[in-house]
Amino acid sequence: MKRLLYICLPIVASILLTGCIKEEYDDCERCTLTFSYTADGSYDVFQNHITDVSLYVFDAEDRLVQTKQINKSDLQAFQGTKLNLQGGTYRIVGVGNNFDKTEINNTSAADMSQIHFNHPNALNGGKVEGNDSLYLGTKIINVPHNDWVEDDVPFQSSHFKVSYTVETEGADWDADLDEEKTRALVEGYYDLQVTNLLPKTDFNNHAHGEYATYDPALLLDTEDGEHKAYFNIMRHPFQSDVTFNLIYKQTGEVLHSLRLEDFLTMFPQVDITKQEVLIPIILRVRFSPGPDPDPDPDPDPDPDPDPDPDPEPDPEPDPEPDPDPDPEPDPDPEPDPDPEPDPEPDPEPDPDPDPDPPYPPYPPGPSYGDGSCITITVTIPDWLLNQVDPGYGNN
Repeated sequence: MKRLLYICLPIVASILLTGCIKEEYDDCERCTLTFSYTADGSYDVFQNHITDVSLYVFDAEDRLVQTKQINKSDLQAFQGTKLNLQGGTYRIVGVGNNFDKTEINNTSAADMSQIHFNHPNALNGGKVEGNDSLYLGTKIINVPHNDWVEDDVPFQSSHFKVSYTVETEGADWDADLDEEKTRALVEGYYDLQVTNLLPKTDFNNHAHGEYATYDPALLLDTEDGEHKAYFNIMRHPFQSDVTFNLIYKQTGEVLHSLRLEDFLTMFPQVDITKQEVLIPIILRVRFSPGPDPDPDPDPDPDPDPDPDPDPEPDPEPDPEPDPDPDPEPDPDPEPDPDPEPDPEPDPEPDPDPDPDPPYPPYPPGPSYGDGSCITITVTIPDWLLNQVDPGYGNN
């Protein structure tokens, strides 16, 4: 008898603590959801890419009935969640990595194409450097009226990763700099502006909206002299108007424009149908100096053989020379003093008439009118150049 009591007590306690009894299913979290993401492979890599999920539950008419935030520690304990749902059909939507670069709008629209996420500044003209590493999971589930249900919500990528590198030939980075010059150096010579971007992604995972402009941070790496930017954009179709503009910071001039569609055409190794695709743009910039502003004059094409030849010898030479010539026929008198002596030397001489240009002095701008020119070549990393299939997989 005591043995039976010991067996039953834990069961009763569990029922009392959870408030979940078989006859009252509405009090139970009868829906258990797991999350998964396989990237471009066949096994789950969810934990490698997603650390936070904003969950939205819609009924059969796509009306929002429940939301839930699942943070990193929750996902590490259990890669999913449990929901208390009445019997019926539901649409589950999860937004992965919804951080400070993301806001979710219009969740009451009852239309998945009208609910979207975007950068908080993307729709008001504010500065946008890039998006979070966003992922979207969706699943239709059926919850029975008198039973438990388990299901999995698969996630897909909602972003492209972009790396933009500018390699400038001939730069000489001075490591012995004061604080102001160091800051100017790190800020670099160039700005990057990405135009014609689709700023929103809806709950069908389609990017859309009026064109927006992003201003990613393009910083100079003083170790190798390269300007580098790493950022995310929404997933765009192959045919798009997205354009990357390299701007010379000192003059505001656009040095180079590159359309994403042209880049993808030039380099089919970059496969944007992949989930974890990287768009690795490399610009190699070479500056050529202009002509010498003070060249030497052209030499005489027909110079004289001897500019001061000896005269012909005298046919009637003088008789014997004077045996007693004057020692000095007309010595110079004492020289007159300088009527206008130079004033005292300037205690504060003029500054260098040809001072160094303001820091940073390199590279020379093509707008200086000095005849200098630039050559810019677009390429991709060497490890990718010879690949037909980039094979990103789960890396």
